Amino acid sequence: MSRLLDDARRILGSGLSAASTEVLWNTCVPSGGPAGLFGEDGRDWLLRISDIARSRLVERTGAEPGAPPDCRHDPLPVLVTSWIGEAAAGGGFVRPGVPPGAFLAAWNDIAGNVCPELALRLAVRSLLGSDHPVPARVYEAMDRQGAVYGYGDFLVSAVEYLVGDRSAPTAGAYWGAVKR
Repeated sequence: MSRLLDDARRILGSGLSAASTEVLWNTCVPSGGPAGLFGEDGRDWLLRISDIARSRLVERTGAEPGAPPDCRHDPLPVLVTSWIGEAAAGGGFVRPGVPPGAFLAAWNDIAGNVCPELALRLAVRSLLGSDHPVPARVYEAMDRQGAVYGYGDFLVSAVEYLVGDRSAPTAGAYWGAVKR
């Protein structure tokens, strides 16, 4: 619950638009997203999630949670950002009704302006619903970066079944590679 609250507060504090929040939600959640849910937009929905997470933490711990820690994570490797850009442009990562360009813009915003660690978790979650093949070199780079970010054994490995034999792009092949 603490990580969910931290993620929600980081996104809400970042200025990420309601539309981008909805795009990421719709891409990551199998049942679809908040668009029109309870008459709210993406930011309102995320604020509701933040409030629920905060309330549950207060119930459990008896203390009000502090502000989320600043994101101090290293940027994602160019190999990973390049491949995500190319995969998204080709329809990977997206569910019906989610425009690939909108996903890519929102994901780049998260990776470059909110937290690259959160961006990697969103990419993994998006892949779980896409069945898009992942080149072995890209998966290995994602797995190494997950270890740097302190992930346990099962976060990035959740998409290991997607590892295919497609060749990964060369470094810098994607024009929107995220740089911090």
